[in-house]
Amino acid sequence: MGRRGCSNTRTPGNRYANTRLIPVPVPIAYDELGAVAVKGKSVGAEVFCPQCEAVGTLVFTGSWVERGVVVQEGGGGALIPQVWRVVLARCGRCRARLRVLPRELLAFKSFSLPVIEHLCGRYVDPDPQGPGLRRTVWSTGQYAPAHSTLWRWLAGLGERALDRWPGGRQGAAKRTSRACTRLPPVAALIAESARRLGQGFQALWQRHFRIPDWKHQSERRREQLEACARVLAAARRLFPEGPHPLCAWHGWLIDRFHVAAWAFPTGMPCTSLELPPPGSDALRSEAKSKPRKKGRCHEARAPPRSLLAF
Repeated sequence: MGRRGCSNTRTPGNRYANTRLIPVPVPIAYDELGAVAVKGKSVGAEVFCPQCEAVGTLVFTGSWVERGVVVQEGGGGALIPQVWRVVLARCGRCRARLRVLPRELLAFKSFSLPVIEHLCGRYVDPDPQGPGLRRTVWSTGQYAPAHSTLWRWLAGLGERALDRWPGGRQGAAKRTSRACTRLPPVAALIAESARRLGQGFQALWQRHFRIPDWKHQSERRREQLEACARVLAAARRLFPEGPHPLCAWHGWLIDRFHVAAWAFPTGMPCTSLELPPPGSDALRSEAKSKPRKKGRCHEARAPPRSLLAF
């Protein structure tokens, strides 16, 4: 039986004690992972340890930790907080104990990948009358992310699709998590997808995607939003039957590269929140992403911690 509250670090004397250990991604859905994670069973013969990079040394421990996750009801309903049991694995070489994340979870993010996919897809819709940042998140209920969080998701996923990190402006490499620095280039992901999943995919990836002019005021932001639209359109072409194509594509790539292929750092440097042109009917975003009064923030980035057990 699993133990609650297991630590994800070893004793203070080991070299990983003061490091946030990188989770191990697997191409398995959360609902299926519990049955697969049998104590002593190998995580995979080709899966490598993200700490010592040994291959095939990870085994399930039979233990788990609780993690708060915000998911979406049904195909497109309101967001709700849940507590998921995240199983643990241990490396037989370096003895690091690591969290094993199903394909719906990205490292260090409270919102599931299907939620990120849904909100980013709504915002990059080519309809010029489509919703702005605030209207996009407000439609998902009281547990929606802050509009500034959606802004950063779009920037991070866009920069990942453009292969413009971890290097970049304003010391991006210093703020990029180690979980993202080892990812393969996007060109490798596209080549593998084109080779395995059908012809014409390269042409789709090179297509131009129109973004409403009022949603960007800089060329860098336009490129980020267009890259997001490209990723989501490619996912729909590859996995048209599923409710969450990007999540399905992410899992498919994990199975081949053994890394969280579409992971991205939320803190990726991007342009400041931009205002629509004067006279626009679009809902405006304030220049400061977190309005404050008496030193307190009135717009949470995630549900209250009292509702999510991290």
